[in-house]
Amino acid sequence: VVDANRIYYAAGEPDDAARMYQVSGNGGEPVPMPHLTGMFPFDISRDGSQLLLGRYGTDAVPQWQVWVGSTVG
Repeated sequence: VVDANRIYYAAGEPDDAARMYQVSGNGGEPVPMPHLTGMFPFDISRDGSQLLLGRYGTDAVPQWQVWVGSTVG
């Protein structure tokens, strides 16, 4: 997911261990977003303050769950 300044992405399998990161659109080192561990970005708000996130369910409820999370920790 991209806004005017940053790229937000998840790395890992679709489970609770997936890690969210942000990186400047100009390059640089990725910055972990530990408050969003286990989430995958779907979209971002117009002002860039919130992400629409998905989290894969459990074995009992395997559907994606949808969440909203802050881009700042």
